[in-house]
Amino acid sequence: MFVSFQGIRCAGCQNAIEGPLRRRGAESVQIDPASRVAVIRFRGDAANAAGYCAAIENAGYRATLFAVLPERETSEEETVIE
Repeated sequence: MFVSFQGIRCAGCQNAIEGPLRRRGAESVQIDPASRVAVIRFRGDAANAAGYCAAIENAGYRATLFAVLPERETSEEETVIE
C-alpha cells in the first residue's frame, strides 16, 4: 500500500512511524521523507489498510492512503531483498 504523510522531519520521525506499523504486522516499511510517501507491505486484505493509516495518525502524523495493490507472488527466479 502507498501512503502519503505530513509532519516527518527527521530519522526520529521515521522511527516513530515505522514502530507502530511493524507492531501492527507490516512486513516491510519504506519511507521516503523527501517525497513524503511510505510503501507498506503487509499480508491480508485491503480492509487492513485503514488500520495502518490510523497507526500513523496515532503516532502524530497525518496519513492519506492513495493505493492498495494486491500482493504479487514471487517466482523462484526472483530474490526479495528487504
